[in-house]
Amino acid sequence: MADVAGFVWAGLAGGGLSATLLAIAAVLGKSQLTHWLNKDIEGIKARHQQDLERAKASYARELEAYRTSLIAQAEAIKASQDVKKAMAVKIAEMKFAAIQSLHEAAAGMGVMLSMIEASRRVGLDVDYGAIAALGGALHGATTKAKPFLLGVHHDRLISFANSYFEDVSKLQRIHGGREMGDSLQIYAELLSQHRECEGIVAGCMNEMLEMA
Repeated sequence: MADVAGFVWAGLAGGGLSATLLAIAAVLGKSQLTHWLNKDIEGIKARHQQDLERAKASYARELEAYRTSLIAQAEAIKASQDVKKAMAVKIAEMKFAAIQSLHEAAAGMGVMLSMIEASRRVGLDVDYGAIAALGGALHGATTKAKPFLLGVHHDRLISFANSYFEDVSKLQRIHGGREMGDSLQIYAELLSQHRECEGIVAGCMNEMLEMA
């Protein structure tokens, strides 16, 4: 074997590379060269396979990270939508309660105005203080409903609540003989304003029903 190696190095040192290789092939034989080449090829294949497995593992990790990121984003979007839906439902409930309070206050005022007219006809005493207090109820209900009302509607309801209290108190003084005035005109004005405000409240109720 030492003779072969010496022969190889001598050939290479002499610059005859092609001739040296041919000489090697002649000495070792085709089977030995094939064996060496196969070993080299197997080594190259093994290294490529390792590189391929590492690349596949890296891509799998990146894909899993991306999938996890997409799931997290989808869950965040869903959570945000759920919060918005819950808030929308809560706001709708608040709006309905506020408009319902307006409706009850306005309806109660209508009943009390009818009582004033009936008492005037038959000469019955009425509790003007309790009737006038309904103006405060409408005022409070309108204040709570302000976020859900048009500005002009809010202002009109507040104005009527104030004038209702003042005019009913004036009717009490007139009927009690403590003040002079035209009670029929005052009553007619109250009815007119009340019908206007009932129209505003009815519009709000219809709007709520359309949302249902």
